[in-house]
Amino acid sequence: MSRWKPEPLPERLWRRVTKTAEGCWIWTGAIGGTGYGFIGLGSREAGIEQVHRVSFRMHFGEIPEHLEVCHVCDVRPCVRPEHLFLGTRHDNMMDASRKGRLHGNGLRG
Repeated sequence: MSRWKPEPLPERLWRRVTKTAEGCWIWTGAIGGTGYGFIGLGSREAGIEQVHRVSFRMHFGEIPEHLEVCHVCDVRPCVRPEHLFLGTRHDNMMDASRKGRLHGNGLRG
């Protein structure tokens, strides 16, 4: 009797991505309440993670603990590596402010 093995993470991620004419690679799987995509990491014990972080790690390596993965395109379900960059929370908020995405104390859609 063979033991079931989950499909490898890269295959599961890229199977649920649609490339748009605008250049974003949109995650079409599970989306959380904040608009970011999520994917299971392979087992219950491994948990789930935001797909843009998984994409970044696949292409560029580990994400330092104090940094966030930010979007150049401001499209939360986008996983295109060229649209992702590392920054501190402050960097991310300053980027949002420069782009007019901050409203009061919170982010605007």
